[in-house]
Amino acid sequence: MKYMVSYCSEHGKHKPACEDSALVGHLVINEKTGTAELSAPCWICLCDGVGGVAGGREASLFVARALSDCVAPGSADDVKRLFVGINNRLLEQAGKTADHKQMATTATALFLSDQAVYLAHIGNTRLYTKSGRSVRQVTVDQTAYQWYMDHHLRIFANERNRDAIYGAMGGKAKLLKPLVAERLPEDLLSQTMLLTSDGVHEALSQAEIEEILNRDLSIADKAKVLCSSALEHGSEDDRSVIIICAKGDSE
Repeated sequence: MKYMVSYCSEHGKHKPACEDSALVGHLVINEKTGTAELSAPCWICLCDGVGGVAGGREASLFVARALSDCVAPGSADDVKRLFVGINNRLLEQAGKTADHKQMATTATALFLSDQAVYLAHIGNTRLYTKSGRSVRQVTVDQTAYQWYMDHHLRIFANERNRDAIYGAMGGKAKLLKPLVAERLPEDLLSQTMLLTSDGVHEALSQAEIEEILNRDLSIADKAKVLCSSALEHGSEDDRSVIIICAKGDSE
């Protein structure tokens, strides 16, 4: 199976460099825009380096590069083992660097084969799918805000920083505990899939994302419009998106 993949990654306002990194096949991306044609099996991943501590960019690049060398998983357990291994190496690397000991990153990754799609998710990068004209959020943000919302405690949720995450790779070993590793329904292989960093989805509602994905544009232009629209809606964070379409559905 073949896929057209379009990506757009831009640094945020007042930020010297982008802390988002991505993997598209074997291509590691940081602050780039482009399109690639991939053949299954392949990995696609979006990482958002955690701000507030040094080394976010380095952590996101580390995970993307490490995943590019990973073997094909045959089960969700294989995916979990891969990410635990990468996390251990990231923690080891951070321990060797005086000013990056707490470096961390979120990650949402897909492994696509002809028969299966596997997901690994930690933090608050997101996976959406588009079937017909409707967009659905697949992943759940691992944030204090989302936890309170899920437990019907809106009054407490609204007092929390929406960016405060409790799941990440790196930082401390316990941050990997919420890691989600699962096999997704096979019908997703024929749907449009979208990965976003919070610099995009915190600025754009799901309805706005859906409207852009339904425009009569190439997927390359849709990726650019998602990032530019987030900026226009006030995003000051790094903005990254990856759009994945089965070959033949890219326009």
